[in-house]
Amino acid sequence: MKIQLLKEYIMLAETLNFTKTAQALNLTQPVLSRHIQRLEDFFGDELFFRDTHNVKLTTTGILVFSEAKKILKQFENSVSTIHNFTGKAKQKLSIGYLGEAFSHLLVKTIDEFREKYHSVNIDYRDGELDEIINFIHSNEYDVGLILRPNIIDKFDSFNTLPLQTDQLCAIVNKAHPLAGRQSISLKEVAQYPIIREDPKEVSYAEMCSTNYFIKNNIDFTLYKEYPNFRTCLFNIELNKQAVFLLPQHRLHLVTENTVGIEIEGNCYYILELIWNKNNANPNLKKFIQVLKNNILSEK
Repeated sequence: MKIQLLKEYIMLAETLNFTKTAQALNLTQPVLSRHIQRLEDFFGDELFFRDTHNVKLTTTGILVFSEAKKILKQFENSVSTIHNFTGKAKQKLSIGYLGEAFSHLLVKTIDEFREKYHSVNIDYRDGELDEIINFIHSNEYDVGLILRPNIIDKFDSFNTLPLQTDQLCAIVNKAHPLAGRQSISLKEVAQYPIIREDPKEVSYAEMCSTNYFIKNNIDFTLYKEYPNFRTCLFNIELNKQAVFLLPQHRLHLVTENTVGIEIEGNCYYILELIWNKNNANPNLKKFIQVLKNNILSEK
């Protein structure tokens, strides 16, 4: 069982409000509900009474709440003790990142950071957007490099540093009516059936694709949802009418049977750095400065 699940459960048990807890954790409510269901499956009993008006802890839920707080406290104490013993407590930096969007920049930055600050232990992990946000929110990681659709406001609970922008693009079959275009408007895209990743499998699927239509008051037809990114791409190879939306940096995944088209206008993603406002790790500022220098050198 992941410690993060217990942290989410403790917060929900304290608020007894799925909406508020999901917002505080930067999760969607369905994702939070699935996480709680995992815990209920693990413990073999319901943890909450739920109806249209109220959320209450069951008897088992009260017991799990009490024990989860003990487990979390012991975990934090143990990690702190180990870090103090190894000397990692004062000299460490942990990074969560979206691999394809940041790998090139991050490799260069980490190499330069290590040359300059030999004593700092760097821990880094490639993850999905919701995972990285959770890691930063829970202070498991110091800094995250994420991709945020420009239609979404920046996260108020974090400090943020915009780094670059990444245009929204449409992927279509080579035989698609739009395949010969260099660029296209979002309204034109909406004239064709849209496929996307299933929000039940990928929590940010709507936010990073079809919400662009909603925010721009454009009607669209959702044709089908698939469990992951690569299945969506595969189905574009078989469908001569559908469109799949994705950020420009992923165009290298386009196959010989598909093409990428840039979407015109104010439709893009923001590649940005996020970190907790209460993060006092002195190595964080050092990392940010090295990263800034690398971005400036690439311009």
